[in-house]
Amino acid sequence: LLSVVTQPPDILVARDGSALAVRGADGKFLFLGDPDDYTAAQWLIRDGDARPAGEALADGLCDQWGCVVETVDGRTVALALRAGAHTDDCARANLVISAVPLEQPCLGPEIVVDRFDVWREGAMAIWLTRDAVRVQTVAEVRGRRPWSRFNSDE
Repeated sequence: LLSVVTQPPDILVARDGSALAVRGADGKFLFLGDPDDYTAAQWLIRDGDARPAGEALADGLCDQWGCVVETVDGRTVALALRAGAHTDDCARANLVISAVPLEQPCLGPEIVVDRFDVWREGAMAIWLTRDAVRVQTVAEVRGRRPWSRFNSDE
């Protein structure tokens, strides 16, 4: 259990679902989508990475519909930036993160996160193991705060 807690996440999901950081074979994050400057900088600082954020942006993995990348363990991660990408992503990817709400069920992937999920739960960290995918959300760790829109027991 301790090794899971201390191991850095393999994927980070931005608070609006429009950007991801996915750990590459070199152990460094690769940014998909277009994270804002603050988010990109914080992701790199948290990971102990001194690169400028621009050097972590994925080249050639994204188009106007979204992004697709393979993780070190062979899983396919899709970031859908438009609703039209969902059909292909749900059929082929192991993890689907969508910056827009899903209008149809997405039953194939191990994990599906859409705009409403990040709206309710906040940014996410994802750990990949051979047998499982573990997700931790901001809502899980922030606790009950008067300024929190959603509380864990509501």
